[in-house]
Amino acid sequence: VKINELFHETLSHDITIKTLELSRKLGHCCQYYLSKDIYANPSDDSQFVITSRFATLTGIQLNYCDDNFVGVMKEKGLPLRVVIMCGEKYIDETMAVLTNSLGDDAYILRSPTGWFVEILMKGVCKGNGLKRMCSELNLNISETIAFGDGCNDLEFLQMAGLGIAMKNSMRCVKDVADEITDFTNAEDGVLLKL
Repeated sequence: VKINELFHETLSHDITIKTLELSRKLGHCCQYYLSKDIYANPSDDSQFVITSRFATLTGIQLNYCDDNFVGVMKEKGLPLRVVIMCGEKYIDETMAVLTNSLGDDAYILRSPTGWFVEILMKGVCKGNGLKRMCSELNLNISETIAFGDGCNDLEFLQMAGLGIAMKNSMRCVKDVADEITDFTNAEDGVLLKL
């Protein structure tokens, strides 16, 4: 689907509903990502703290809803991804429940920070996005450079002509990278490497 970006792909209705139900059963807050908006459904003070912290760290403005995204889904459509804000204490349990319930129908990722799980449609990853972008723009993928630090960057780094891991990357990212910078994202590692 083309919009102002080159392309995007939403979660299926079935995966979206299953993910939201599982998150609710586990007692966690979700973030529902659309192309230009993010919605969250915190239900208690601790969840408001988590979503506020995320908004502050990322500079992203969150919209709040209290109907488990029913209105958002009807009015705005299906999400590009759903993020479950479970915190480090519950991340292993959340990953296990999602993996057992969604199986191979979704792409389930643990965040580099360990405090959220991201759910995308199977086959949706930065690596495939890079491949598709190069095809759309008639670019040679071997002439691209990718930077990453988390599990969601693995395919991206592997498909690019040069894959560079940030200094603070997860071990799995450093293992697949062609190079590792001496700096983190917060230290302007991408700019300094280029």
